[in-house]
Amino acid sequence: MPSLMPGLFGWKRNKKNKMGWDWVPNSADVDNKASLLMASAVLEQLGYADPNKDELGTSSPPAYPGVQLELLVCAHLDAELPTHSPDRHWTVDRGRTIADYSQYRHLAGVDAAIADDPNLRITIGTDYLIKPDVLVVACSP
Repeated sequence: MPSLMPGLFGWKRNKKNKMGWDWVPNSADVDNKASLLMASAVLEQLGYADPNKDELGTSSPPAYPGVQLELLVCAHLDAELPTHSPDRHWTVDRGRTIADYSQYRHLAGVDAAIADDPNLRITIGTDYLIKPDVLVVACSP
């Protein structure tokens, strides 16, 4: 099992899921049977026993695995991207919206314009303020 796996995957208690299981994979969409089945199969392939079958009852997932995965992906990309394209300046970040970058800065203005107008918020929505888990920016010299 790769060394990063224990920090990312596991089973968690959840009785409100589409399969009616006591334990679900922490990477699964609990409202989607296919997601639960696939994530369960992945965990079993990685060597995580299914507590629903084996009655282990002691398995618990890592705290905040999404954050851990984002940090691992950021560190990996930060180290690898310059080796593949050293002529570019790479920035790898997390926790930012696309409005933090010049080509999308106008979206912050749109957000401010609709903040006090519920009709505009309903009409326009707020789905345009994308906040990716990991954001990669490449600048040419």
